[in-house]
Amino acid sequence: MLIARPSIDLRPFVKQYWGIESCTPPKSSYDIKIIPTGLIELNFYLGCKPACSDTNHIIAENSIINGQQKSPYNICISEKLFMFSVTFQPEGAMFFFDLPLQEIFNATIPLREIFKNEIEALEQKLYMASDFNTRCSVMNNFLYHLLVRNYNHPDYKRMTNCIEIINQQNGNSDIENLASYACWSRKQLERSFQKYIGSTPKHFLRLVRFQHVLFAKQLNEELSMTQLAYLGGYFDQSHLNAEFKALTDLTPKKYFTICDPQSDYFTF
Repeated sequence: MLIARPSIDLRPFVKQYWGIESCTPPKSSYDIKIIPTGLIELNFYLGCKPACSDTNHIIAENSIINGQQKSPYNICISEKLFMFSVTFQPEGAMFFFDLPLQEIFNATIPLREIFKNEIEALEQKLYMASDFNTRCSVMNNFLYHLLVRNYNHPDYKRMTNCIEIINQQNGNSDIENLASYACWSRKQLERSFQKYIGSTPKHFLRLVRFQHVLFAKQLNEELSMTQLAYLGGYFDQSHLNAEFKALTDLTPKKYFTICDPQSDYFTF
């Protein structure tokens, strides 16, 4: 996997670009488990599209946007995987899409439904680019154009401050305290989260807390489940086990056996 930062102007809104190019032996396939990360992504499949186990995330076209996830799903790779992706900052995606982000909660939709007249040219540029760095430059130009066009969100600073607090507290934040800090009522905070983040505050906090557990394990693989439960602010190990089952479909032991401990939210 190749990973790069966006241009400086985009970094408050875009976390990273990443790309994969791999081949599967003939008549073979493998599954990739996609778990909720708390981040919205664009995926461009520049070759064959993978199959998906979840009807909410059917990959109908080569260029898609993935909203905030509610539950895990698998994609099946049976041919060459050649893709380029954009991961947004938690509150950053709103600046690039002219739609309330809660409308794509737990869903995958074709980018053509949003960028009717622009997506074909973008796909062609990404496909024709000679390497990953050139694709990053193409995407920098495309997103900067959208940012200039859509830069009018007066509540962005308050939302950014809320996200900073949530990150500092590893998802163990009180919703009423967040609303008070931002000078919002709880109802205003909920509406702002659905607009900027694409989910309710409660769901987002749940994902950040879980991602913090993965990040702690990523930094120290010797940590026990009891220690992880304590670091994550869970009631006990049974509570953490239930979260693993809900957000990965696996027990913690099984998950860490087949998946590397990696937090997409806190890494990079």
